[in-house]
Amino acid sequence: MLYLQIPTLQEYILVEQDIVRIEVARRSEGWQPMRYFLGDEIVLESVGLMLRVEDIYDRVRNEDMREFLEAK
Repeated sequence: MLYLQIPTLQEYILVEQDIVRIEVARRSEGWQPMRYFLGDEIVLESVGLMLRVEDIYDRVRNEDMREFLEAK
């Protein structure tokens, strides 16, 4: 929790490795996390970047990704 005290930190992202789940928390939103899953798009406001969750997990081979790719 010490990183929340870094004055220049605007947002952080946590990427789960075993299942497809990403959490983004922003200072502007009181550090309340937003969760993202397959099919979602994430906007990283601090760097002006938009990413699709499936692009982040592109080379990950887990059950969530297998089912998502089979459904496409």
